[in-house]
Amino acid sequence: MTTETPDAGDPYAAVNAAWPADVPTLTIEDAGKAARKLWRTFATREGVPPGAKPYSYHEPRRCWGSTSGTRNSLRAGWRRMVHDVSHIMSSKANRLRKNHGAIHAELELRLVQYVVSNGWLSPKVDTPKDDPRQERYQRVLASIDRWERKQRRAETALRKLARQRRYYEKELSV
Repeated sequence: MTTETPDAGDPYAAVNAAWPADVPTLTIEDAGKAARKLWRTFATREGVPPGAKPYSYHEPRRCWGSTSGTRNSLRAGWRRMVHDVSHIMSSKANRLRKNHGAIHAELELRLVQYVVSNGWLSPKVDTPKDDPRQERYQRVLASIDRWERKQRRAETALRKLARQRRYYEKELSV
C-alpha cells in the first residue's frame, strides 16, 4: 500500500491508500480488456441502464497505456483507467452531481478494491503451452495401461474359472 495517510476531509484518501505502492505497467490492449471487464462487472450494480456502453468501450484511451514513464499516477496506467471508467459509469448512471466527490470516490474505491483483490496488478507468469501431441501421447499411454490391467484381470479370472471347471469335471466325472 502507499505510505500516504488517509485524510478524513479528502474523499479520495481511501482510494489512494487502496492502491499498492508499485503499480505495474499497462498496455493499451490490456487496458481495453480491463475496462470492459470492469464495465461488465459493475455497470448494472451501479445503476447504469442496461445496454448503455461508454464511448470508449471498444477503443481504449491512449492515456491508459503506461509502458514508459511513471506508472503510479493519474496521468496514465491503471490508476487513470480505473478513474476514467468510474467517471463514465457515474455519468451513465446520472448520479454525478459534481465531477469529484464522495459518491464518485466510493465507486472508484470499489473498482480499485476489485482490481487489487482479483490479482490484476500481480505479475503475469507465462506458462508454456503443452504440445497437443504430447498430451495425446500421454492419453494413449494411459489407455494402454488401463487395457493391460483389464487383460491381467481377465487372465486371472479365466485361470480361476478353469480351476473350478477342472474341479467340477473331476467331481462329476464328466
